[in-house]
Order: sequence, then structure tokens, then C-alpha cells
Amino acid sequence: MGENTPRKVSFRLIAATNRDLRADIAEGKFREDLYYRLAVTNISIPPLRDRKADLADLIAHWLHASVERHGLAHTVLDDEAHEHLLNYDWPGNVRELRNAIEGAVLIARDGIIGVDDLPPEIRVAACADSRSVASSSGDPVPLQKIPSLEMAEAETIRLAIQQSNGNLTHVAIQLGIAKSTLYQKIKKYGLTQDLGATRQIDR
Repeated sequence: MGENTPRKVSFRLIAATNRDLRADIAEGKFREDLYYRLAVTNISIPPLRDRKADLADLIAHWLHASVERHGLAHTVLDDEAHEHLLNYDWPGNVRELRNAIEGAVLIARDGIIGVDDLPPEIRVAACADSRSVASSSGDPVPLQKIPSLEMAEAETIRLAIQQSNGNLTHVAIQLGIAKSTLYQKIKKYGLTQDLGATRQIDR
């Protein structure tokens, strides 16, 4: 850094983006010369929801990696929890899958991850799917008041706090958000009383 003597280097640069760089070039948002320096070859990776065949292997990988990372005993998924993970759409792709499994590993009891150890949004999605199946089969589905997005988010955070016994590190991991963002949302939704009702661990 700061040296004025040239050095020869050899390296391979791998760049990733979720943007359409050609469209950005056309709109003047990305430099065309930089694009052609980078784009020697392109690999398009579909979202995880379109790669359901990969899910079982990825779940097994992140489960093993999380157990090893935290030095825990052997941990397994029960059949229902595994089914929930397979059926979820994973809008956050592999990062969300990794966070969900790591969070479940940290709060699971007796080395078995059950449905209650999964992030709330996965359980909610599973319930919605089951209602959809019932509706399509012709079974009556009771009408329910649909909560606002903010109400749903507040309830999701409240459930995560309760299930993690107030451990905000675990809550942030479960929800796939930064702890600073979690603090802001707790303050926004007035959830500090829920922390007071649990065993708060903040490390």
C-alpha cells in the first residue's frame, strides 16, 4: 500500500451481483468499460426457490457446518421441520437458509430441531400453504382478518424474542437481520416489555 515500485501479480477476480448490469449500462448507472473488464464469462444462478432439488443437500451442509462451528453435539432435524424447510420459498436465498439453520441449531433442545425452533416466517408460510391446499381441495376455509405488514412483523419479532428467551443475538440470527436493525424494530414496535418478561441475554 503506497509503494511506488511496480510488482507483477496474478489473480482471478470473481464478482457477483443481483442487478442486470447491461440494463444499468444502458441507463448510465454502470461503466461499460468496467463491465467488459469483468465479464470474461458469466454464470447465472437461479434463486433458491427454483432449485428445490438442491435444498436437501444445502440443508444437510449448513446443518453440519453450524454444529461444527459452535462445537455442539450431533444435531438433527425432525421430519416436520425438514419438510417445512423444503417447502419454503427462501426469498433471501442461501444466506437466509444458512441463518435459519444456524439459529435453529443454537436454540434446539436435546439435539433435535423441531418446527418450533424454525424462524417464525417459515412456520407462517407453512400454515399459509396448508390453508391454500385446503382451499383448492374444496374444503371451507374460515375468513380471517389479514394483519398489516407492520403487525405481522411485530408479531414475528415478539415470537422470536419469546422463543429465544430474550437472547437478541439468537433473535437477529433467526430473523436474518443485523442486531442494530433488531434494536430499532424493538423500539419502533414497543417490544421492550417482551424483553422484560424473558431472560434477556445480550452477548
